[in-house]
Amino acid sequence: MPWRRLTSATIALLALAPGKATSAPAPAPALAPPRYETVVRGAPDDANDPDPTALISRITTANAAPGTELADRLRGVPTLQIRDYGSGQPKLVTLRGVEPHQVAIFLDGIRLTDPGQPTIDLSLFDPGQLASVEVYRSGGSSRFGAGALGGAILLHTPPLVRSPHTRLGASYGSWQTFTAHASQRGAIGPARVALSAAYRRTAGDFPFTDHNGQATRRRNNEGQLGELLLRIDELGGGPWRYGLLASFGGAWRGAPGMMQRPSERARQRDLRALLAVHATRRALLGARGGRLDLRLFQRYGHFRFSEPAPPPVTSESNGVSLGGTLDAALPLRPWVRLRPGLELRSDLFFGSEAGERERLATDLWLAAELAPLGPRLVLAPTLRWARASDFGGRWVPAIGVLGQPWVDRRETRPRLGSLQLRASFGRSLRFPSYQEQFLRVDGFGPNPDLQPEDALALDAALGWEPVPQVALELGVFRRWIDNVILVAPVSSFLVRPDNYEGATTTGAEVSLRLALGAGLEVSGAYCLLRTRLAETGLALPAHPRHQVSSELSWAATGLPHPPRWLRGLVLASSLAAQSGMGLDRFGNAREEGRALWAASARYALRGLTLSLEGRNLLDKRDAVDSVGFPLPPARVFVALAWEP
Repeated sequence: MPWRRLTSATIALLALAPGKATSAPAPAPALAPPRYETVVRGAPDDANDPDPTALISRITTANAAPGTELADRLRGVPTLQIRDYGSGQPKLVTLRGVEPHQVAIFLDGIRLTDPGQPTIDLSLFDPGQLASVEVYRSGGSSRFGAGALGGAILLHTPPLVRSPHTRLGASYGSWQTFTAHASQRGAIGPARVALSAAYRRTAGDFPFTDHNGQATRRRNNEGQLGELLLRIDELGGGPWRYGLLASFGGAWRGAPGMMQRPSERARQRDLRALLAVHATRRALLGARGGRLDLRLFQRYGHFRFSEPAPPPVTSESNGVSLGGTLDAALPLRPWVRLRPGLELRSDLFFGSEAGERERLATDLWLAAELAPLGPRLVLAPTLRWARASDFGGRWVPAIGVLGQPWVDRRETRPRLGSLQLRASFGRSLRFPSYQEQFLRVDGFGPNPDLQPEDALALDAALGWEPVPQVALELGVFRRWIDNVILVAPVSSFLVRPDNYEGATTTGAEVSLRLALGAGLEVSGAYCLLRTRLAETGLALPAHPRHQVSSELSWAATGLPHPPRWLRGLVLASSLAAQSGMGLDRFGNAREEGRALWAASARYALRGLTLSLEGRNLLDKRDAVDSVGFPLPPARVFVALAWEP
């Protein structure tokens, strides 16, 4: 990274310090629609938060209706964009102008993104099996190791309980889409246990009008998806606590290909499995807030693509990761907390084209939280050493700053409201995946000469919550990425990943939430994004310059004295819009802007919840993402859930 960039960015950071965090809004009603909260844990004694200075959006998923997709719950998070390949097809996520493979994804602290597969398909996760999702849009990316150039997404399963809790649900909707979900939580002896399963099936095919004005149909778009999740906790006694996490998911679906090369008979299979055991020691060194976490895990991923049409094409790969992490929180002083950690991992990848590949990875880090002025000022420096056996090692430093000038420990709330400022600056790194280097799929080719991506990220934000009913947030960010990896066409029939000289993403975002009373809430967000590829000077593909989202919700429980029969009613409506964007790095292919409207209604009575949900109700049929096919048209789903 050129030294002049480093110097100028450092000066900018010092000028902006101290940095920001915004406070969480008031608690939502029990049946509230999706909530996009900016989460702040500014106190340095929160051992479960990777970085108290990070900018985090939390989305509640525990009350998701059966049939709702996880990607739909994330729409509305500032700077987050969903690449939707259709019903039953993959859903990929981008943040702040980066690519999906530059976002790290975790499940209960275990990394899901691995060297075999650089991106995680969100369609493989049922939101009903999760309690919440945290989106790290900035700051703290160095805490998550290599792969978090654009931030990180943390999936959290529901808390375990001792009293029995059952949830059953099913839904049916457009394109013969059927979903079913079942979960059970409770206790077996001294242990707390949770088991859940989900299934989704869709025909998937839908009509659309192509760019020549011809009516046609997207075929071979059907799919079946399943997921099984098991958690066991509270094993053992004394100061140690032991647990187990097992997750299995899979998708069996058609592979419709690209607009330039559609396929009516190609099939693809995507399987994943995770098994992890953990041991936690609380009150480490006898200190309140001290903690030691040891996790051992095994990840498995399988991908198979087959095209029977002449010439027949078959591609298959498997990836296995074995490793462990050791993470500690050491409160040395009331104002000093250290968080050292270590991860060792062996990644194996074997496929029909790649042969057998092995990568030994080491991550060693030391993070600290310093509060020299108490909660008014928190500094969070991090230093990480990331090494992969086939690329060598790199130092990854970062620092975050949180300023809360009006915090007074003697008051539950400052008289002038909650004003918080945050800034972060640091390096990020990502090693190329084996899938990018060696896996060939019809229409997509590998590149064994890829080099690691290297980035610097600078961001700052201000949040103000004058009263609990109002929350405002303003932020700016910039990233410099060297050796950026983009998947781009090299001919009319082949796309492949390549390193490019560099890219920059610059943006500003604003979000606002208002609780208007009587159960009515309004929220909105706007993002201005400018991306630039050094090679051409043009914008990066598939990233719109303007994004706007808004949501209006009403819960009958917010009324002063609602009738008993009305208390379970919740209505919500959201609108997401974006401007036009280029689809290739030369700007030759462009896509017009779009506006997607969604609405939902829920009614709960005596353990039964009936839901009606509609997506793309404006019936936008010609908006495309990166594969050139349009988004699905208007669709409606009805769902029923039972919690005795």
